[in-house]
Order: sequence, then structure tokens, then C-alpha cells
Amino acid sequence: MRVVQWSEALSVGNGQMDADHRELFGLLERLRLAVQENQPEPLRVEILGELVRFSEKHFRLEELLMARAQFPDQALHRAEHEKLLAQIRELYAKVSKGDLPLSLSVFQFLYGWLARHIEVKDKVLASTLPPHAPD
Repeated sequence: MRVVQWSEALSVGNGQMDADHRELFGLLERLRLAVQENQPEPLRVEILGELVRFSEKHFRLEELLMARAQFPDQALHRAEHEKLLAQIRELYAKVSKGDLPLSLSVFQFLYGWLARHIEVKDKVLASTLPPHAPD
């Protein structure tokens, strides 16, 4: 599995959103390494928990920016956040209980949703924010 890193190609043009995305990619890379190197399951679960908590924080930021900018598609964007959070919370619950091993396929799912969300949804959102929206 290749290294996961944020790149300028993923920039949405909003400093705070980009900083959060960098942090999310950093957490994903830590998770990838923990899985690939077969590090202890409690460590992998801890990293996944950090990813869940940071995703919650990040989505609150995006929802605040959407509300301030009166983003026209905020209901749809918020619904996607809720769906994604439900999925990763469910994964976390299953992994925490030992019902699902934290494998590369789980990691690939997490990476896929994050990259798609940034490239499809967040770039549209950021393009509608005022040029000097608070970061």
C-alpha cells in the first residue's frame, strides 16, 4: 500500500480546511503504517478513534463555514457528513469490540471516502466561500 499524504492537488483554497485535511491525511498515514506493520490492535484502534474524533471536529468547522456563507447545498453536504460519520463510527465500534479486524481494506475504505469528499464536495464548498473567509 502506498504512502498516504496530502498534496497541493487536494487544496481547496481555504487555509483552515486545508490544515484539517492535512491532519486527516496524517492520521490515515499513521493508521496505514500501523496496519501494514501489524502493530498491536489497541494502537490501531486508538488511531482510528483519533480519526473519528478529528473528523467530527472537521465536519463541525465545515458546517460553520457553510452556515456563515449561506452555502446553497449545505443540507446535502451536512447529510453526507452524517452518513460518513455514521459509517466510521460503526467501523470504530466493530473494531473496538473485536468484531472486525482493522485491515488494509478498512483503511482503503477510509482513504477513499476522504479523498472523494475533498475532491468532490469540499472543493465546491470552498469555491463558494468569500475570498477572505475566516480560516
